[in-house]
Amino acid sequence: PLEGGLKFLEVKLQLMLSYCTNLAFYLMLKAQGRAVRSHPVIDTLLRHRILLERLRPLEAKLSYRLTKLLQLAASGEEGLSTAQQDLAQRPNPDAMLSKGGGMRSGAGGDDEAEDDDEGDGVYRPPKMAAVPYEDDEPGAAKVARQKERAVARAA
Repeated sequence: PLEGGLKFLEVKLQLMLSYCTNLAFYLMLKAQGRAVRSHPVIDTLLRHRILLERLRPLEAKLSYRLTKLLQLAASGEEGLSTAQQDLAQRPNPDAMLSKGGGMRSGAGGDDEAEDDDEGDGVYRPPKMAAVPYEDDEPGAAKVARQKERAVARAA
């Protein structure tokens, strides 16, 4: 799966090398005082610049693969098969468990029944009771307040 990143890097490297070569040739022409307005190097530089700009979104999409490729190259592990690479990148559910005290805060161990529930690995949502909405202001008081505001604005 990482070979696509290698090919991308090779193409980008060749394109940048060609761009730099043409840029150096352009600068040489300018230093010699030649007219470069209608020279073919200008078209080549423009084409290379457009291609480099088009590679930026691809590089953003491949950034994860490229990072993994660089990590693999830095570690020196070339002999991993694709199955081993896939297993190395899978999520680790054990890492989600909190270490040293559980996910609950509050009582320091008085409730032993709660401590037993944490160890079985089953998620239990917190128990919450439904509460009816109570309006702080009755309807008549609210209407009277709105009228007072309207009178205050008019004055």
